[in-house]
Amino acid sequence: MSDLSPRLACHLQSSSVQLLSIVIRCGLTNMNEQQLLERIVVNPQIFGGKPIIRGMRIAVEHVLGMLAAGDTPEMILKEYSFLEREDIQACLLFAHRVLSGEHVYDRMPLTKSA
Repeated sequence: MSDLSPRLACHLQSSSVQLLSIVIRCGLTNMNEQQLLERIVVNPQIFGGKPIIRGMRIAVEHVLGMLAAGDTPEMILKEYSFLEREDIQACLLFAHRVLSGEHVYDRMPLTKSA
């Protein structure tokens, strides 16, 4: 994050810590972080290659947007019955890693179908 202004870098770090605390409050599962991140994939043919939840046509940013708008994980799971709690945790963990400056895209699987 050396390219960022100190103020922006501090804000991003604060946001990253807040996201991690949300991941923890969502109720960590027996899955480790790597297993959670494996739920997030990129398919160039879906949403222009934005990160999505594996096997589904739902973007990580959509889940994050619902959480940012005040929806609880329970509300999201009720509305999107095909999602699992771990999918929401994976989205939050992915956002945490991106905001931390980690190059998660380098390790993401590319898929051809969803």
